[in-house]
Amino acid sequence: MQEIAVSAPKRAKKRTRVDSEASEEEHPPTRSPARNILKCSEEFWYEDGSVVLVAQDTAFRIYRGLLAQHSPVFRDLFTIPQPNTSESVDDCPVVRIPDDPDDVARLLRIFAATSTVSYFSNDQIPFADVAAIIRITHKYQMDQLLGRALQNLKTVFKDTFPDFIRLDHFLAESSIELDCRDAITVVNLAHLTQNLSMLPMALYICCQLAPKDIIAGVDRNGRRERLSQDDIVRCIAGRLKLSQASVTAVFRVFQCSDECMEQCKRVNGSTCRRALHAALQKYGADFSALCAGTMPLDTWITDDRDYFDSFSIKFCSGCWKRLQETEQEEHRRIWCELPVYFGLEVEGWKEKNPVVPK
Repeated sequence: MQEIAVSAPKRAKKRTRVDSEASEEEHPPTRSPARNILKCSEEFWYEDGSVVLVAQDTAFRIYRGLLAQHSPVFRDLFTIPQPNTSESVDDCPVVRIPDDPDDVARLLRIFAATSTVSYFSNDQIPFADVAAIIRITHKYQMDQLLGRALQNLKTVFKDTFPDFIRLDHFLAESSIELDCRDAITVVNLAHLTQNLSMLPMALYICCQLAPKDIIAGVDRNGRRERLSQDDIVRCIAGRLKLSQASVTAVFRVFQCSDECMEQCKRVNGSTCRRALHAALQKYGADFSALCAGTMPLDTWITDDRDYFDSFSIKFCSGCWKRLQETEQEEHRRIWCELPVYFGLEVEGWKEKNPVVPK
């Protein structure tokens, strides 16, 4: 990687002093040369660039007009006359920013794309890119880019019923390449940008992490991501609520009543009634595992009946359909209550997710 030297600010001449002070003046403090040696970004160094952005030890030579177009922070900065003592590279002004150079590069790649839409239209964008773009565009008030990145993130962290079969499959097939550990970052981004509608889904995913990760945080892309104390408490309380919801959902799905048997295709329904009791016994036999479940939104009744058939639990097509419909209703009921599980009030949640009658 090419290196460059930054011209240090010129120092004003001082009045000559005598005695011991004169000796000090003969050997004035100097800036360490190492500080002025920077690495040029191999990806973003344009010889005709009009400003050099320096993030840590990496320099990006780009066009100030491009930054000013997207950011009022940079636009205001560039309108302020700079003193003669400012740093420069080949007479090109240097602006130092306290950001990760990888984050800066991610932002500049959006500028280099044909359009913002085309950048976010890739099959799967790494979560690290989306998170970095949200942080840096929020910091420099790049509202249009921030809105587009948040819109992309909200396709995963929804405020409407997600209707997935399994959470891990849902994440794997999403527009963002991420896993459950990234939910901690999403919680923090939701607070940072005041997009609190992402919190219920993000906290739900956090509840699937090991307790030590919820409490101590996780390392993600060179950063230590931690939940706040309030969000840790929300997760601890939420895990209990999710476990209770899992147990309740099982009993509601397999409950046996005359109303439940209306769709039964068998003459007297006795076989399906026995199957319902057998299913409850099966789940009750491993009650501790059932109580430990924190994923009540995952589907455990699928179109494949082989699982139940392997236990000689046979349902007719009518009862099987009712089980699937009831499970879906339970999922929707749990989703409606998700903010309550975490002690949250999310504006517009109740309107978008009307309560399912019991």
